Amino acid sequence: MLNAIAPYNRQVQTSVQRGYVQSLRERERAKMEEYIKAREYYDGIHASQLTARLREFLNVYGENHFTVNYCPMVVNAKADRLKVSAFESEDDAQNDILWRWWRKNRMDRKQNIVHRQAVRDGDTFVLVEWDEEADMPRFYIEPAFAGDGVMVYYSEE
Repeated sequence: MLNAIAPYNRQVQTSVQRGYVQSLRERERAKMEEYIKAREYYDGIHASQLTARLREFLNVYGENHFTVNYCPMVVNAKADRLKVSAFESEDDAQNDILWRWWRKNRMDRKQNIVHRQAVRDGDTFVLVEWDEEADMPRFYIEPAFAGDGVMVYYSEE
C-alpha cells in the first residue's frame, strides 16, 4: 500500500526508477539490433525479395538465395573520403606533437577502420588512455556495442 501522506514516497520512486531502467534496457536492445542489422547488411547477410519471374531469370531455384551486396561499396566510398589531414592550434610545436602521437599510434592506418565502422554502424569510438611509460596517449578503437564493444549513454537533454 502506498503512503500518500509521506513527502518522500520510496515506493513511487522505486517504481519510477524501475520503469526508467526498463526503458533504458529496451532502447539499448533496439540500438544493439540496429548495429547487428547494419553489420549483417555490410557482410551481405540480408534477405532478397525475388518474384518467381525474377528467380527464373537469375536461375535461382529452391532454397538458393541471391543477393547483390552494394552496401560495402557505399560505406567504403564514404569512409575512404574521410582522412585526418591536419591538427590546428595556435602553437606549431603542439601541432608537431599531435602528429607525432598520431603516427606512433598508427592512426594514419587505423583511421580507415574507425571511419568505416562509423559509417556502417552510425557509431564507433576511439578511447584515449595516457601511457606513462611512453609519455604519450594511446588510442584504442572500440566498436559500438552489439555483444561486445562500447555502450554509450547519451544525455536526453
